[in-house]
Amino acid sequence: MTKPLRSPGDPLGIPVPLRVYIRRPSPATMQNAPGRKTSWILTYEAKPTHETDPLMGWKGGGDPQMDVFLAFDKLQEAVDYAERHNLPYEISDPEERPHPLPRPQTHQMRQVLSGPTMAPARMEDPRIRGHQTVVTTPGPVVPQAMVDGQKALIDKANAPPPYVPARDAVEDASEDSFPASDPPSWTPVTGEAKKTV
Repeated sequence: MTKPLRSPGDPLGIPVPLRVYIRRPSPATMQNAPGRKTSWILTYEAKPTHETDPLMGWKGGGDPQMDVFLAFDKLQEAVDYAERHNLPYEISDPEERPHPLPRPQTHQMRQVLSGPTMAPARMEDPRIRGHQTVVTTPGPVVPQAMVDGQKALIDKANAPPPYVPARDAVEDASEDSFPASDPPSWTPVTGEAKKTV
């Protein structure tokens, strides 16, 4: 796996070893990708110049190693392959992505939000019987009006909506509107509506 030198100052035909890169594939961004974490990939160094096709204008080159990806289960296997073929290699490992913080539990949030300057924290869910509002941390005393106001807001939020009877379309209709019981008697006329008896 060697390529000849193409520099103007060097004689042609003297083989120079290709450089290879051994790396771990980075995990996919949309999933955890547990199957990709164990393999190592060996890729060859790409040529710095590409040739342009004179007819079509496509970029290309005579580098057959450009699209070669060799997968190995262990790092030592990839290193042994590179040393066996006298290839200089460089090992790189992708940076670890930061793991998101675990979602805090409700009781932890209550402890954080119930500081001395915050509103009182709830001991339980307001829908559960025996709900009370208490101050859980030492600090300035919360005025009773604030506690009562919070309790009133919680009770109002949990109260069922008031009963509103359904509207009857026939009772809401006026005499000048279209009568649903007698369609033939209504005749639209410009100006004043005329009723026939």
